[in-house]
Amino acid sequence: QQRFLIPDETHVLVAYCRNEDHLNWILGVGLYNARTDSKRGSLHLGPGESGASYILLHSRNEATKASILLKVTETGPRIFSEQTLLKKGYPAQREKKLSSGKGSGKNPSAKFYLVYKVERANAPEFENRVWDVTKLSKFKPGRGSALPFAVTMTELMRDALVRKQERVFKKLCQIY
Repeated sequence: QQRFLIPDETHVLVAYCRNEDHLNWILGVGLYNARTDSKRGSLHLGPGESGASYILLHSRNEATKASILLKVTETGPRIFSEQTLLKKGYPAQREKKLSSGKGSGKNPSAKFYLVYKVERANAPEFENRVWDVTKLSKFKPGRGSALPFAVTMTELMRDALVRKQERVFKKLCQIY
């Protein structure tokens, strides 16, 4: 069944994926989790975040460019406990504390999470697309780049590059 969307009314959560284990869990289980406490990095839940129809993932390896777009398959997120995530196979690990002494030292690092049910977005309009998250209005540089935020589909698609176009552009930049 094909649904038509209104780009100005369709929200996309731009969210961070910690590492390859986290990505494999997201794609394998079909869930995306965001922290819900008052710590830095927790999701501030507004209308765009709670009503997101898509999630665009970026990571440390794709700090500015993102190519993994997921479709949210249920209306709104659900609340899961840390224990529920672990029962669903969440990749728990101890992380090194930062040199500043900050950091939680473990993952999952919060007691509760907002969890979206997701699947790969397979619409032809999204195939071979790459998004530069730094061009999005709510993007924050530095450590803030991992903070989740919502944009409309209109804003997201405005700066979308087709991967082939990006490769051609990079080649041109190397030539000149």
